[in-house]
Amino acid sequence: MKPPASEDRPFMDQDARQDFRTDNRDRDESRDLAYDVIGSAIEVHNYLGAGLAEDLYRNALERELSLRRLSFEPRAELTVMFKGREVGRFRADLLVDDRIVVLVRCTGDPAVHRLEAQSYLKASRRALAIVLNFNAERLQFDRVSLSPRLTGEQPRRLREEETEPARDPREPA
Repeated sequence: MKPPASEDRPFMDQDARQDFRTDNRDRDESRDLAYDVIGSAIEVHNYLGAGLAEDLYRNALERELSLRRLSFEPRAELTVMFKGREVGRFRADLLVDDRIVVLVRCTGDPAVHRLEAQSYLKASRRALAIVLNFNAERLQFDRVSLSPRLTGEQPRRLREEETEPARDPREPA
């Protein structure tokens, strides 16, 4: 049972409330942006169909993202960090709004592409990637995300109720 909040002992301090609101807002914006990217890819696939080269799909996707006025960087060069030091760079197919890594694929094993996306996320310290496979009757896509621990983000502060040990439901209150 949650203790009643009072003026001298607030349930969540002001900084924690701000962190919580910011985390939720960032999560909502990333989710909406991911929907826009996937919607753009569906539009490209519906128009062009399957069986073309990756470069053609990437170019068409860039055009569709531009028409939707989404910010993106084609063939974005991202830095690979290892223990606080830059060890190299790699190119992602697209980087949308400096947040979402997009991989455009037409061949290969989807499981391998998922692992590739996870590696890109870890290396670039981003939280979300979208793998698009245009070589199918219907567009195949996979949203890949990493935990904040792996991206280097600071986890939000725990609310007071989350710091209390869990109570066994079989015990009387």
